[in-house]
Amino acid sequence: MELREDRVDIIIPCYETKDNKKLERLKESLKKFDPGYPYNLIVEDGKKPAIKHRNNALRKKSRSRYFIICDDDIEFSKDGWLKEMRSVFDDFYKVGCVGVKVKLPGTNIISHAGTFIGSIPENLLYDPYLNHVIVVRSQGEEDIGQADIIRSSFQVAGCCAMYDRLVCGYFAEMLYREHGGMDDLDYQAQIIANGYRVYYNGFVTIYHHTEKDDVKKGRKYGLKTSFSMRNRLTYIRRWGLQ
Repeated sequence: MELREDRVDIIIPCYETKDNKKLERLKESLKKFDPGYPYNLIVEDGKKPAIKHRNNALRKKSRSRYFIICDDDIEFSKDGWLKEMRSVFDDFYKVGCVGVKVKLPGTNIISHAGTFIGSIPENLLYDPYLNHVIVVRSQGEEDIGQADIIRSSFQVAGCCAMYDRLVCGYFAEMLYREHGGMDDLDYQAQIIANGYRVYYNGFVTIYHHTEKDDVKKGRKYGLKTSFSMRNRLTYIRRWGLQ
């Protein structure tokens, strides 16, 4: 199959497409802010049972070399964002994935600006199973331009990332259901294992409208915690500390 390089496929694996207000908000931001680069929109119809299966099913529909997988609850914020993301693949060496700056909606607070492995005591996500510290850059900080940079990262936010399909394969379907997470981090680990790099582009900003009601006390929260632990251990068995 000949892959198209004159456009980017934007893949949105939603749970539901009918009366999906989050998806409509995303589409409105696509209309409001000119991406600056040709794209093709591929939206899931909600029939697949888990996010990894939906990602893989939609990836098979993609006919472009470069594709974005993004959550339906994000919102773009500036013209030229797609051109800016795509340019990193041409301007830097051995790029397999490009992520963006993520902010909390309605604020100027940074939620995610890529990660690195370190020992800085602020803004840490400590993982005792990996016995190291993952630093989320600038998390919780007022955005004053400190994260406006393009750099290699350990990980980028999976809610909106662009991939080169010549570098990465499919999402790992042994990971446990959509509640467990780690699908995007496992996917980025594939890229690093193949000798390519994950890049963060701080000149592209999105807003992520995470739903607080998605995780409630009781059974659903317990399931999410259980699945997350299983997926985390599966990730460690597959990749260890890169």
